[in-house]
Amino acid sequence: MSSTLTSEPTNAAFEILDRVDADAERRYQELIIAMVDGSDLSGYRMRDVLFDASRDRDDLQRHVGQLTARRKAAQQLAEGCELEPIVQDLQQKFDIAVETIRRVEAEYIARLQELSTAVDAARNQLENVKHRRTHLMSGTVHLLMGTLLHSRKREIEQMGSLDCRLGNQRHQYRARKGQLDKLIEPAQQSVDDLRNRVEELAGDASASVAVANISAQLAEAQDRLNALLAERDAGERCLAQYDEHHAAYEQAQREAMQDWKAMQFD
Repeated sequence: MSSTLTSEPTNAAFEILDRVDADAERRYQELIIAMVDGSDLSGYRMRDVLFDASRDRDDLQRHVGQLTARRKAAQQLAEGCELEPIVQDLQQKFDIAVETIRRVEAEYIARLQELSTAVDAARNQLENVKHRRTHLMSGTVHLLMGTLLHSRKREIEQMGSLDCRLGNQRHQYRARKGQLDKLIEPAQQSVDDLRNRVEELAGDASASVAVANISAQLAEAQDRLNALLAERDAGERCLAQYDEHHAAYEQAQREAMQDWKAMQFD
């Protein structure tokens, strides 16, 4: 009987201690949460909570660090979850873009193949026509020109000689034209400057000697400019003359070769 009476108060005491420990642990956890949240806390309260929870400063520092890390991880997780719809939207756009590129690439390759086939066909056709032309014209020009009326032949030969001379002159002018253009501009500027200088000194009686010297320089500069302009004009006329004569020369050759009746009989 006495044993039963003794154990009942003891169990009750342990239950009280358990509740006290649980409360102390709860307040310790609340303290850590408050510290992580940055709340203002009393040092005395912190010391009392540590004492009641049988914790020390190292425990507090370790648990605050762990909870801080958990809070940061939870925040990052939330941010990651918020980005999920954006990721899905961008992934869909990316997939569409990739598919579009593949489709366009396939269409481009198909079109390129069509064009390549067309080019090959055109090349083959061109080569066949060239071969046919060479076959038809091989020896015919020599035959037709060799048996052409002497008068027509001399006329074409004379036109050919003139065509050759004009062609050489055209070539020389084209090689000279760039240099002429570079010489004419400063020559024109020199003439303009000297003329303006003469006009400025024209009313000054004391500058008569200077005016005479400058006038002589102006005459020389004008002669140089005129020579350059004349050379350019002659070159341009040569170009036009060559184009006209060359077209007439080719036309005369075609007519002579097509006129099979114009034969010189021996």
